[in-house]
Amino acid sequence: MPNIKAVVLDISKHDKNKFLSFSDQEFDKQLEILKTKIYEVCSKLDKEKSDQDQWYIVWREYGLTHKGYRFLTQQQKNKLKEVMCAITKEYQKLTIIAGSVATQRLVNRHTQSEKIKGSVIEDEFGRTTDISTIPPNQLTDILTLVRNTSYVFFNGKCIDRHDKCVGLLETKNIVCEETKDSTQKTTVVYRPGNKEKNGPYIKQKNIGVELCIEHADGVMMSYMYDDDDMELKLDVPDIQFVASASITLNMRSFLSPIIIQADSLHPPTLIINNSETNINVSLQSYDVLSEKSALCDIEPHIVKNHEIVSRLLTILNSMNSNGYLQRFLNANQSCLKQLVENEYNDLISALTKKYERAQGQRLKNILALLYDLLRTPTDDEIIRKILTIALKRQHTKMMEFIIKKFNPSSALLASIVTGERPEAASPSNYSSPHHRFYKPVNDTDFSLPHVSTCSSHVPADYIPLFLEQTGHVPKSSRHF
Repeated sequence: MPNIKAVVLDISKHDKNKFLSFSDQEFDKQLEILKTKIYEVCSKLDKEKSDQDQWYIVWREYGLTHKGYRFLTQQQKNKLKEVMCAITKEYQKLTIIAGSVATQRLVNRHTQSEKIKGSVIEDEFGRTTDISTIPPNQLTDILTLVRNTSYVFFNGKCIDRHDKCVGLLETKNIVCEETKDSTQKTTVVYRPGNKEKNGPYIKQKNIGVELCIEHADGVMMSYMYDDDDMELKLDVPDIQFVASASITLNMRSFLSPIIIQADSLHPPTLIINNSETNINVSLQSYDVLSEKSALCDIEPHIVKNHEIVSRLLTILNSMNSNGYLQRFLNANQSCLKQLVENEYNDLISALTKKYERAQGQRLKNILALLYDLLRTPTDDEIIRKILTIALKRQHTKMMEFIIKKFNPSSALLASIVTGERPEAASPSNYSSPHHRFYKPVNDTDFSLPHVSTCSSHVPADYIPLFLEQTGHVPKSSRHF
């Protein structure tokens, strides 16, 4: 079982004075403070002499700026990479996820067209327009190109990078550069990352990294699954890191068994999304803004089953396709299979209500869930309702499934036809316990499978034939 110690370097805005005291400094000074704090953390972890196999240090999006200006130069970015490589070379257990680095640089749109491919222009509300759709005479020859990137360092190297794929107000408050031969302001463009080339999955460490709004948009989920057959393309990451400026964790975007967030407004967070995981992770925070800091333990938040049920029902209500639903189910399958009785009954009851009126893809999703999640024992009243709906909707496959799995009593089956509750259906009303079921339509004689009159249950292979012969479900019925 891997033992992992993760530390969030807290550069939050909770104490405004402390934050401004740090952020208003030059980049080099901020980097020096951060470097000192990382060495302090590593020294403390070393002294613990614990059995941790791996250390992770992470901080929030836009953690380092230059006098409060978040867009760094290429030289500043390179200096950050140089320092992080040196630290991880010294501490070989350590992996550093360097929050995110927003950069700006000048590019010539004629001679460096590959560098601006897929770039967009943002308006003041964050709405984007692809530059390929903009008339050339509305663009300057020299562009200011903005990117937002998280770098991952291990064993003295920058082993990977993730370019933010989904942006929001990425160019806000940027100071446009002037070209050397003109006083004209350059056009500012933002280039989203290529998910396939620099996506959120860090293969060498089997972790995921999402930057702020990417988490809300489910970038990690969509990256890991094949859109056609909804099968996982890669192994589920051990840990899903979310480095953000100000975003609330979204349960429907949880993929990994462990989720860790470093944010500017929310406190450092550790989510245990799957209690059965064989990964042992502990999280601590370390205040970058205080002169004297201590490692503070972060209590994990265990995702409760009722939260999973609530999220599942929300997805069913909101999604028209089954893509997001299938990814959520795959990530939470074990929890759904182990719901306690009241949670299970609540979920199946809610699905049964939706089953009654759902159409199209949503109906298929609900039926697939019922097939997958129904378990024994299940309350007889729920079984009766599902069978009643299946009969009404002419779904013979569902009826067959229920009969085979739960072997319901003849009284319960009789109640479906009579519309009465099972306790109100008295066997004395019939010449045998199955009289109502055996009686053919228009007294036509059918060759029916033999059922003993002393049996209290109807054989599973009898119901489909009964339904066809009595006319309750025609032979052309939909086989859901």
